[in-house]
Amino acid sequence: PPAPPPPEPTLPPPTPLPLPDIWPRPDPAAPPSPLQIDEVAYRGGEYIVLINSSAQAVDLAGWQVGDAAHPGDAEAMAALPDAARIPAGGAYIVARSGAGFTTRWLAPPDAQFEPTADGVPTLAPDSAHPGGGFALDDGGDEVVLLSADGVLADALCFGDGDCAALGLTRRLDAPDGLALQRVAGP
Repeated sequence: PPAPPPPEPTLPPPTPLPLPDIWPRPDPAAPPSPLQIDEVAYRGGEYIVLINSSAQAVDLAGWQVGDAAHPGDAEAMAALPDAARIPAGGAYIVARSGAGFTTRWLAPPDAQFEPTADGVPTLAPDSAHPGGGFALDDGGDEVVLLSADGVLADALCFGDGDCAALGLTRRLDAPDGLALQRVAGP
């Protein structure tokens, strides 16, 4: 009889690559990201408004938003919906609670972190950057926007947030009941 075939070699399970200590930064010579964080409300009724500052629509496939100052920390990073687009000059609103946002503003957000409103897409946690749930700390936190290639597209920190982790030198803060909003500057 023929000899039995040699046993298949068994490979050890893959070792996950370690996450970097900081979010990858864009090339300083590259043009600025077409998507930017325009507004952040963090005291009661948390939401983030993203704007498309370019003259062309931007597909959100692969883009991520959250409050993780470092890759893999205990805070959330979530993938924006693959099928969503922001038209040129348009805005996209992501609320922590779609139902809460709708009650307060009488219109639904474009997406939500917590599945509270029917018909509003719920962002999926990013499996490459596992963390906790999205919740902005009133005393200080960070908001991070990653491009489709995983590069830091925009960020802000407020209060006691970890500005240094994001390469930021200035802390922001908003009075109770008001949101932080981007303003054009010199």
